[in-house]
Amino acid sequence: MRSRAWIAAGIVVTVLGLVALAFGYPLSPRPDPAPVEVSFPGSYAKPGVIRVTKPGAYAIWQAGRTGGDRCRVSTESGAQVRVDEPGLTVRWHVDEDAVDLYTQVGEFDAPAAGTYGISCTIDDAPGTAFSVTEAPSTGLSFAALIGGSVAVVLGAAVVVVASVRRRRSAG
Repeated sequence: MRSRAWIAAGIVVTVLGLVALAFGYPLSPRPDPAPVEVSFPGSYAKPGVIRVTKPGAYAIWQAGRTGGDRCRVSTESGAQVRVDEPGLTVRWHVDEDAVDLYTQVGEFDAPAAGTYGISCTIDDAPGTAFSVTEAPSTGLSFAALIGGSVAVVLGAAVVVVASVRRRRSAG
Protein backbone atom coordinates (compact mmCIF):
# COMPACT_ATOMS: atom_id res chain seq x y z
CA MET A 1 0.00 0.00 0.00
CA ARG A 2 2.85 2.39 0.77
CA SER A 3 4.29 1.95 -2.71
CA ARG A 4 0.97 3.04 -4.26
CA ALA A 5 1.13 6.26 -2.27
CA TRP A 6 4.71 6.85 -3.45
CA ILE A 7 3.72 6.16 -7.05
CA ALA A 8 0.77 8.57 -6.78
CA ALA A 9 2.99 11.21 -5.19
CA GLY A 10 5.56 10.77 -7.96
CA ILE A 11 2.89 11.16 -10.62
CA VAL A 12 1.54 14.32 -8.95
CA VAL A 13 5.03 15.85 -8.71
CA THR A 14 5.71 14.98 -12.36
CA VAL A 15 2.43 16.56 -13.51
CA LEU A 16 3.08 19.70 -11.44
CA GLY A 17 6.56 19.87 -12.99
CA LEU A 18 5.07 19.66 -16.48
CA VAL A 19 2.65 22.47 -15.61
CA ALA A 20 5.55 24.62 -14.39
CA LEU A 21 7.45 23.89 -17.62
CA ALA A 22 4.43 24.92 -19.69
CA PHE A 23 4.23 28.16 -17.68
CA GLY A 24 7.93 28.93 -17.97
CA TYR A 25 8.62 28.16 -21.64
CA PRO A 26 9.29 30.12 -23.63
CA LEU A 27 10.67 32.65 -21.18
CA SER A 28 8.43 35.66 -20.79
CA PRO A 29 8.87 38.87 -18.82
CA ARG A 30 6.96 39.23 -15.55
CA PRO A 31 5.77 41.97 -15.11
CA ASP A 32 5.56 43.51 -18.57
CA PRO A 33 8.69 45.52 -19.43
CA ALA A 34 8.44 49.32 -19.47
CA PRO A 35 8.33 50.58 -23.07
CA VAL A 36 10.47 53.48 -24.21
CA GLU A 37 9.76 55.93 -27.01
CA VAL A 38 10.84 54.58 -30.39
CA SER A 39 9.86 55.78 -33.85
CA PHE A 40 10.54 54.60 -37.37
CA PRO A 41 9.70 57.15 -40.10
CA GLY A 42 7.24 55.41 -42.42
CA SER A 43 8.83 51.95 -42.46
CA TYR A 44 10.71 49.64 -40.13
CA ALA A 45 13.21 49.15 -42.95
CA LYS A 46 14.36 52.77 -42.47
CA PRO A 47 16.50 53.96 -39.54
CA GLY A 48 14.55 54.91 -36.43
CA VAL A 49 15.09 56.82 -33.20
CA ILE A 50 15.04 55.59 -29.60
CA ARG A 51 14.65 58.08 -26.73
CA VAL A 52 15.72 56.81 -23.32
CA THR A 53 15.29 58.77 -20.09
CA LYS A 54 17.95 56.97 -18.08
CA PRO A 55 21.06 54.88 -18.68
CA GLY A 56 20.68 51.13 -18.40
CA ALA A 57 19.86 47.90 -20.19
CA TYR A 58 17.22 47.89 -22.93
CA ALA A 59 15.64 45.14 -25.01
CA ILE A 60 14.73 45.17 -28.71
CA TRP A 61 11.57 43.21 -29.59
CA GLN A 62 10.25 42.11 -32.97
CA ALA A 63 6.70 41.15 -33.88
CA GLY A 64 6.14 38.90 -36.85
CA ARG A 65 8.53 36.35 -38.23
CA THR A 66 12.00 36.50 -36.70
CA GLY A 67 15.28 34.94 -37.71
CA GLY A 68 18.31 36.45 -39.32
CA ASP A 69 17.05 39.94 -38.57
CA ARG A 70 19.65 42.10 -36.93
CA CYS A 71 19.29 45.51 -35.29
CA ARG A 72 22.05 48.04 -34.80
CA VAL A 73 22.01 50.86 -32.27
CA SER A 74 24.15 54.00 -32.37
CA THR A 75 24.68 57.07 -30.20
CA GLU A 76 23.81 60.60 -31.37
CA SER A 77 27.44 60.99 -32.50
CA GLY A 78 27.16 57.82 -34.63
CA ALA A 79 29.25 55.53 -32.42
CA GLN A 80 27.96 51.96 -32.48
CA VAL A 81 26.45 50.55 -29.29
CA ARG A 82 26.96 46.82 -28.79
CA VAL A 83 23.73 44.82 -29.32
CA ASP A 84 23.73 41.29 -27.92
CA GLU A 85 21.39 38.55 -29.10
CA PRO A 86 19.54 36.83 -26.26
CA GLY A 87 20.84 33.39 -25.31
CA LEU A 88 17.33 32.01 -24.77
CA THR A 89 14.01 32.66 -26.50
CA VAL A 90 12.05 35.37 -24.67
CA ARG A 91 8.50 36.17 -25.86
CA TRP A 92 6.31 39.05 -24.72
CA HIS A 93 2.54 39.09 -25.10
CA VAL A 94 1.78 42.80 -25.29
CA ASP A 95 -1.92 42.37 -24.55
CA GLU A 96 -3.93 39.73 -22.73
CA ASP A 97 -5.46 38.49 -25.99
CA ALA A 98 -1.96 37.52 -27.19
CA VAL A 99 -2.62 39.27 -30.49
CA ASP A 100 0.64 41.19 -30.29
CA LEU A 101 3.43 38.67 -29.71
CA TYR A 102 6.97 40.03 -29.67
CA THR A 103 10.22 38.04 -29.55
CA GLN A 104 13.32 39.59 -28.03
CA VAL A 105 15.94 39.94 -30.78
CA GLY A 106 18.55 42.03 -28.98
CA GLU A 107 19.68 43.79 -25.84
CA PHE A 108 21.93 46.81 -25.43
CA ASP A 109 23.21 49.08 -22.68
CA ALA A 110 22.54 52.78 -23.06
CA PRO A 111 25.46 54.55 -21.37
CA ALA A 112 23.44 57.75 -20.89
CA ALA A 113 19.97 59.17 -21.25
CA GLY A 114 19.31 60.62 -24.69
CA THR A 115 18.56 59.79 -28.30
CA TYR A 116 19.92 56.70 -30.04
CA GLY A 117 19.61 55.56 -33.63
CA ILE A 118 18.23 52.12 -34.49
CA SER A 119 18.31 50.32 -37.81
CA CYS A 120 17.04 46.81 -38.37
CA THR A 121 17.56 44.52 -41.34
CA ILE A 122 14.22 42.95 -42.18
CA ASP A 123 12.92 40.67 -44.89
CA ASP A 124 9.71 42.71 -45.46
CA ALA A 125 7.57 39.97 -43.92
CA PRO A 126 3.99 41.15 -43.30
CA GLY A 127 3.35 42.11 -39.69
CA THR A 128 6.97 42.94 -38.89
CA ALA A 129 7.22 45.57 -36.17
CA PHE A 130 9.82 46.56 -33.59
CA SER A 131 9.57 47.86 -30.04
CA VAL A 132 12.13 48.81 -27.40
CA THR A 133 11.66 48.42 -23.65
CA GLU A 134 13.70 48.48 -20.51
CA ALA A 135 15.41 45.10 -20.15
CA PRO A 136 12.80 42.65 -18.88
CA SER A 137 12.93 40.49 -15.80
CA THR A 138 12.48 36.83 -16.72
CA GLY A 139 13.34 35.52 -13.25
CA LEU A 140 9.89 34.08 -12.47
CA SER A 141 9.66 32.34 -15.83
CA PHE A 142 13.23 31.02 -15.52
CA ALA A 143 12.54 29.77 -11.97
CA ALA A 144 9.47 27.92 -13.29
CA LEU A 145 11.64 26.24 -15.94
CA ILE A 146 14.26 25.14 -13.42
CA GLY A 147 11.72 24.08 -10.79
CA GLY A 148 9.60 22.27 -13.35
CA SER A 149 12.59 20.39 -14.72
CA VAL A 150 13.66 19.30 -11.25
CA ALA A 151 10.09 18.26 -10.38
CA VAL A 152 9.73 16.15 -13.55
CA VAL A 153 13.02 14.33 -12.92
CA LEU A 154 12.31 13.86 -9.21
CA GLY A 155 8.72 12.72 -9.79
CA ALA A 156 9.73 10.25 -12.48
CA ALA A 157 12.50 8.88 -10.25
CA VAL A 158 10.05 8.37 -7.37
CA VAL A 159 7.62 6.53 -9.66
CA VAL A 160 10.37 4.25 -11.02
CA VAL A 161 11.86 3.46 -7.60
CA ALA A 162 8.44 2.83 -6.01
CA SER A 163 7.38 0.62 -8.93
CA VAL A 164 10.59 -1.45 -8.75
CA ARG A 165 10.24 -1.89 -4.98
CA ARG A 166 6.59 -2.87 -5.36
CA ARG A 167 7.44 -5.54 -7.95
CA ARG A 168 10.26 -6.91 -5.79
CA SER A 169 8.03 -7.15 -2.71
CA ALA A 170 5.22 -8.79 -4.75
CA GLY A 171 7.51 -11.36 -6.32
